[in-house]
Amino acid sequence: MSASVSTAVGGFIPIIPFFFTVGMPAVIASFIISTLAHFAVGAAKSLVTTRSWWASGAEMTIVGVLEASITYGLGVAFARH
Repeated sequence: MSASVSTAVGGFIPIIPFFFTVGMPAVIASFIISTLAHFAVGAAKSLVTTRSWWASGAEMTIVGVLEASITYGLGVAFARH
């Protein structure tokens, strides 16, 4: 149950800006909100690990940005064909 709720909340965060705007401004806002959410989750993860909140947040942010870049790139590549 908790995994389902966590996935739903995590999946909803990037689409929030699209309720208020469209196009590239929504994409940029989504990127910013998602990046901040990744950092917050990573920092919160430090509560159950021995790592510093800053290192844990930075690691989660870097992984999230790489993941988003690959996903966006694949979306652009397949949308053109």
